[in-house]
Amino acid sequence: MQYLLKIQSQINELGSLGQISEFLSDLGQDFNYLSCSLLLRNNLLASKALGRQSKSLQNCLYGNFDGVWAQLPKANIPQWVILSGVAYLACAFNQGAAVILIEPKQLLTAEQKQATALFWQLLASPLSECVQRVLVGDESPFTQAEIACIQWTADCKTPQEISLLLTISEQDVNDHIQHSLQKTGVSHISQLIGFCRQWGLLTY
Repeated sequence: MQYLLKIQSQINELGSLGQISEFLSDLGQDFNYLSCSLLLRNNLLASKALGRQSKSLQNCLYGNFDGVWAQLPKANIPQWVILSGVAYLACAFNQGAAVILIEPKQLLTAEQKQATALFWQLLASPLSECVQRVLVGDESPFTQAEIACIQWTADCKTPQEISLLLTISEQDVNDHIQHSLQKTGVSHISQLIGFCRQWGLLTY
């Protein structure tokens, strides 16, 4: 338990994607993994954050992992999953916006899988909060118009009603919603609303 508390304390002190990457790499060495790294979905939000990072870190975080994203559960809460057909274990959060990829050096026994899953499940929430803090910081990834459209959509208003409320065209409303979906890497408006509520970007 003391070891977990120490790890959680270290996570709370991480302030950049570089530090998170180094932390996971060190943790992977402690557990004798072949690799242990952070992977971000290639969306506008991740691109903005990665623009401040080194070239080597970008190469580490970017890549064609469509198979990984396709197998991740559609959930708002951090959770542990074992991906079928992929030699990785993953801790997924933020609706697939980021995962922790872990590649053991050898096949795990049933007991080892259970112990590993329990360990990473306990770290899922603090790691999720840490990545959110680093990616978003104090600056909202959305424009005021985008937030307004999302807010009114959450209040069950149609694009036509929102256009009248904000005195913009219905096409502009749809464009703002589409841009917001691209920034978060989610595909449905309900996921977008959940994302914004989770990060405290909506007033209710």
